[in-house]
Amino acid sequence: MVEPAQPIYANLIQFPRELVATRKVRPRRAEGSFAPEAGSQLSIFEVDPCAISIEPEPTQPAGVIAEPAWNAPEWSGIKLDAQPQEQLLDEPEPQPQPAPALELASFNRRLLATVFDFTLISGAFIAAAIMAANNARELPGLREIELGSAVALVVVAALYQALFFTLARTTPGMKYARLSLCTFEGHIPTRAQRCGRLLALLLSVLPVGLGLVWAIFDENHLTWHDRLSRTYLRKF
Repeated sequence: MVEPAQPIYANLIQFPRELVATRKVRPRRAEGSFAPEAGSQLSIFEVDPCAISIEPEPTQPAGVIAEPAWNAPEWSGIKLDAQPQEQLLDEPEPQPQPAPALELASFNRRLLATVFDFTLISGAFIAAAIMAANNARELPGLREIELGSAVALVVVAALYQALFFTLARTTPGMKYARLSLCTFEGHIPTRAQRCGRLLALLLSVLPVGLGLVWAIFDENHLTWHDRLSRTYLRKF
């Protein structure tokens, strides 16, 4: 059996007429104030005149611009802690320190110390020669005496310098002339530096004293052993 066809009703939504706002004509400025009727509803393009203030704004003095209240910052009373100063990533390279000026002793004082030490060395050499001559059965030839005396004098001078530089840091002649050893950097030389000065002194004396004479032509009046050992004599 076939059921009879049922009528199809459209899904219509019917709004009450009193909820639909009628279009109002906006009054012009020449027509005066507009007062809406009681119970009427405004459209989305209309503004309630009661919500608009018609009072004039307070006048500000000339040159003063009033800042709106909504633009005032709410965090004006907040104070931030002091931030630590940022360290520079690229630190400046340390500048090389200039070498201290050499306070070289005068030539007269160095000569005085040399003469005083040479006098003591000569006295020790003569005493040793006299003892050797008294104990010898016969004296050697003149050439042998000259060569042996030169070698003995160099050995006595080396022992003299090594003894005082190793134990006392200065020789009697340096103390008499008020001189002391000092490095080019301004420090007191160590024992190894003093021994190095003794070896450099041999290089100055062996070529007929050329290393000692070089002090006359040097710009700072330094000898070979001064340059090689990087030590010099200064007044104290």
